[in-house]
Amino acid sequence: MKLAGVIYYAALKADERGIPPRKTTLQKIIFFSLKGDQRNQLYIPYHYGPFCFSVQSICDSLVANNYLEYINEKNVFKIKKAIDEKIINIDSDIAERCTIVLNYLQENTITETKDIAFLSKIFFFIKNKPASVSDIYKFIKEKGTLYGWFEVVKSPEKTVQSYISHSSKLDNLLGGH
Repeated sequence: MKLAGVIYYAALKADERGIPPRKTTLQKIIFFSLKGDQRNQLYIPYHYGPFCFSVQSICDSLVANNYLEYINEKNVFKIKKAIDEKIINIDSDIAERCTIVLNYLQENTITETKDIAFLSKIFFFIKNKPASVSDIYKFIKEKGTLYGWFEVVKSPEKTVQSYISHSSKLDNLLGGH
């Protein structure tokens, strides 16, 4: 898997759907788009949710090599060097998963960075929940405290349950991987 192609593709497709490809947003879109084993190898719990240092570093490289432009005032990436989609180095299954993720986010108006980050945290908990856990809400509150994800911990149960539902729906669309 070539992360540069995944990042470029995610930025291109997010922008086409009106989802601003910000640093945090791209991190989360790629997190959702990867299969479980890839996610688990690359992503760690971090301040704004699951984070991959390699994705951040490669974003910087794409900017340095003029494929992307980072507009600091808007905190957003823009495509600087257009590449034909047919030659973007991305596995077709990851491209398909990225499309599913972006369509889901757009259709459910989960397009703001804070909402995408919140969803990624809930998704992370669900995908890493031990089989023995029966109360996912309680598990999320406990792990949210451990990771310092206090916006999850302090959110009303109705909000958390809504994002649990979104996470489950998205996971089903992605084939449970």
